[in-house]
Amino acid sequence: MNQLLLTKKRSSTLALFICFSIVSISILIGFPLNVEAAIQEYTLTGHTAYIRSIDISTDGKYLVSGGEDRVAKVWDLSNGSTLRTLTSYTEIDNKNKIRTIEGHKKEIFSVAFSQDGKLIATGGNDGHIKIWQTDTGKINLSIDSSSGCFSVKFSHDGKYVADAGIYDTLHKEINGMVLMRLLFLQMISC
Repeated sequence: MNQLLLTKKRSSTLALFICFSIVSISILIGFPLNVEAAIQEYTLTGHTAYIRSIDISTDGKYLVSGGEDRVAKVWDLSNGSTLRTLTSYTEIDNKNKIRTIEGHKKEIFSVAFSQDGKLIATGGNDGHIKIWQTDTGKINLSIDSSSGCFSVKFSHDGKYVADAGIYDTLHKEINGMVLMRLLFLQMISC
């Protein structure tokens, strides 16, 4: 079962609870309306393998998920529908030639919205970080991180992308965006 379970619960307490398991996600969102609870539940289907990461946009309208099926999906939290699937696509260039834009070739370990919600970063086991346009699903930037990316996050101002992996360098600037490379330390207990 590779699906997300979205549950909206309205009560007198404002709360956001996210329960994350290997193959599904349950979300309970509370709104301060009245003591009587009204529950609305969506099952978000579409992934074909385990889900590894989720993020919710700052405005609370969208959820992005990524997993072992090598795709990320953008969901509308108001009705549970899939807005976009972020994966490989073809386009016609300025010379009328068809070219394929590659998505991730291996599982996606991490997804993140930018603060303004206009961009989504995905990091995966294929050694690439992809920066996607939320509204079109097109790739703005593909960064070769040389090894698997275990976690990716935008800075609050959107000028930086940090990722956790195993790297030789700490940062570099690509197309005006600075990629921060954080050292991933693996703790081994004896």
